[in-house]
Amino acid sequence: MRVLIADDNRDAVATFAALVNRWGFEPCHAYDGLAALRILREPQAPKLAMLDWVMPGASGIEICQAIRAEPNRPYTYFILVTGRDKRSEMVEGLSAGADEFLLKPVDPDELHARLLTGKRVLDLQAQLLSTMERLKRQATHDGLTGIWNRSEILEHLEREMARALRQNQPLAVVMSDIDHFKNINDTYGHLTGDQVLVQTAQRMREALRPYDAIGRYGGEEFLFVLSNCDKNAAEALAERLRSCMATEPFVVLGHRISVTASLGISTWDCRAPSSELLRNADSALYQAKRAGRNRIATFAR
Repeated sequence: MRVLIADDNRDAVATFAALVNRWGFEPCHAYDGLAALRILREPQAPKLAMLDWVMPGASGIEICQAIRAEPNRPYTYFILVTGRDKRSEMVEGLSAGADEFLLKPVDPDELHARLLTGKRVLDLQAQLLSTMERLKRQATHDGLTGIWNRSEILEHLEREMARALRQNQPLAVVMSDIDHFKNINDTYGHLTGDQVLVQTAQRMREALRPYDAIGRYGGEEFLFVLSNCDKNAAEALAERLRSCMATEPFVVLGHRISVTASLGISTWDCRAPSSELLRNADSALYQAKRAGRNRIATFAR
């Protein structure tokens, strides 16, 4: 873990850097407050920082205040090094955002203990953020295919409808269903069926434009939200999705399986609610399946 040592006393910086390096940390240094601020604002900034209270350019207090005032940045653990031992000054430092104090002359054992405390805090924070990110992904993504789940793709549809209305742009949705998926499960087993779903999501995601969205609507059904897409563009894109399924057999657990999909298209008229848009896409999907499957159909208004 990198440690910033900021002090205008070069001898002190050299002493601290030697100690920090011996304890397995990676030291970097600054000899004034402005240089320390620049380092702390770098993309891969150190998350542990020893700041002298009094430095040219910006004091340790001012650095704490400046970094704490910047939102959406990883937490930096600040150890303020000072010769001031008055209670009121310590309160001032803590209020400015410092986490720890070290009084001069600095005791090496105490410095080591404070650095280890800071590392524990930062490690715990990293674990917490990782857990939060994992829980967020579980709440928004389908556990099997990795694409958005039903609730998230529907929320995305609502957002895109609002944006399309503001910007006066077309919008379309496509509902897709894997043809005879039950036969795949019955013939090859559910593990193979699961892998067909995974590969279907991969193929279809690759066939979309970067700003289109795909979600697992349920079972073997997928929902696509096509931004800035009129009827002709939606039909061309839906045909590309159909073709990406039918052109090459799926290779799953040693089996070569021919898989096709039917797709229903519905375009938005800037008036209907999302429920009607989805109902129309589902109706078009039914038309495609009734007409023989492995084809696209567009809802006719």
